[in-house]
Amino acid sequence: MSTLRRQLVAKLRKLGVEEVRPPGRDDGFAGLLYHGKDIGHFHDDGEVDIKLGKQLIKREGLRHNPASRVHPKRAASSPWMELRLADADDVDAIVRLIKLALGMTDGQLTYDDVFALGLKLPGVSKHTNKLGTSLKANGKMLACPALNKQAEPDSLMVCVSFDQREELLFTQPEIYYLKPHYASYPCVLVRLEKIARGDLRYLLETALAFINAPNKTTRKKL
Repeated sequence: MSTLRRQLVAKLRKLGVEEVRPPGRDDGFAGLLYHGKDIGHFHDDGEVDIKLGKQLIKREGLRHNPASRVHPKRAASSPWMELRLADADDVDAIVRLIKLALGMTDGQLTYDDVFALGLKLPGVSKHTNKLGTSLKANGKMLACPALNKQAEPDSLMVCVSFDQREELLFTQPEIYYLKPHYASYPCVLVRLEKIARGDLRYLLETALAFINAPNKTTRKKL
């Protein structure tokens, strides 16, 4: 095992990510598990393949490496990303991306954080009535605390298309979820204790683009 790989494995272990080497293989391959869940693997000492999710890949402006030894023709829409491990900066960059993919933050975000991020977007304002406080744009709901009794504590409701919701639920179910009360609305529920600040900012930007789209599809008015 190379020095850089040992450094990366040590840092990932502190996050709760364990390297698992399959018996009988000596080609450098090893899985990466987080609480028993497969989140990636080493191809060898010089490349690691991580399931970052399409949203994070797009937000970070990442591109699949055509020189990848294992996945040179991977589809651009894949939620997996192969990352080179060539120097110490690569170690820190990989750790950062994995933390973002796992929803690790320096501290749980609050509703005040949500409102502060939302108010930085064009045309977004904060509204308060007897039901609570929400973010709106041009009179349309953008996001608000999920107050229905079915929702988990410290959850946020954000308006997104049904297709976007399906992708979020599939790629990051530890962050995004849904309850029957909200199923017929174009929205998704967000666990604030799990989402990173950058991902929340991107989600609110996505939500704003959705509610402002002239051909957006809704089933019920929020």
